[in-house]
Amino acid sequence: NWEEPGRVWSCDWTEPDMPVDGVFHQILAVRDLGSSFNIGALPSTGRSAVMACLVMEHLFMVHGAPLVLKTDGGSEFIAHEFKELLASYNVVHLVSPPYYPPYNGAIEAGIGSLKTHTFHEAARRGRLRTFTCDDVQAGRLIANETSRPWGPKGPSPDTVWKNRTPISREERETFLRSHSENREHYGKLCSKNGTERKKGERRAVEKTLVDAGCLVIKRRRITPQVYDEKGTNLT
Repeated sequence: NWEEPGRVWSCDWTEPDMPVDGVFHQILAVRDLGSSFNIGALPSTGRSAVMACLVMEHLFMVHGAPLVLKTDGGSEFIAHEFKELLASYNVVHLVSPPYYPPYNGAIEAGIGSLKTHTFHEAARRGRLRTFTCDDVQAGRLIANETSRPWGPKGPSPDTVWKNRTPISREERETFLRSHSENREHYGKLCSKNGTERKKGERRAVEKTLVDAGCLVIKRRRITPQVYDEKGTNLT
């Protein structure tokens, strides 16, 4: 469970169901994990590190930079200029394992909600053959206002996001210091192998998030597998 809104963001690209304004074939979606608030959804002609940097820096300046940004390992997000941007704002980068979309499932859920509301907005205005930037923005705003991630009587993402507390300088410094210590610890446990090193990096960030109260990991009992005499799985 993601706690403390404003501390951890996630972003990813998606292809709209129809070209936006006839020319934009990609959308960069950004979501806050603690509040499920869709922070941004910018149509773009294509994926690029330059566009990713421009969007993220704008959002950092408007809303304040998070402690952690989650992305997949796409070339735009591991490019030198993107890493430099995060470093300049003291944002820790958490990169998903390759070929494992569930690791960044929250942004996928946000994208699904965004696309559904965008479709409904375009349909309401009678333009299903091509969406507009206004449709995308309206879809983002409606998703934030009407979604109920905590149940029908729970608050909307809008409400939780607006009630977030700002990240103080002391909080960020404490987080970065803890992350540095965890990186050193997990670095000693991992080999020089690239895959193991990246796994250690993820574990260091996850441990830091748990220690900071931003992430609560609940372990659930796994149902045992039951088979009949013929070996058929009955569970």
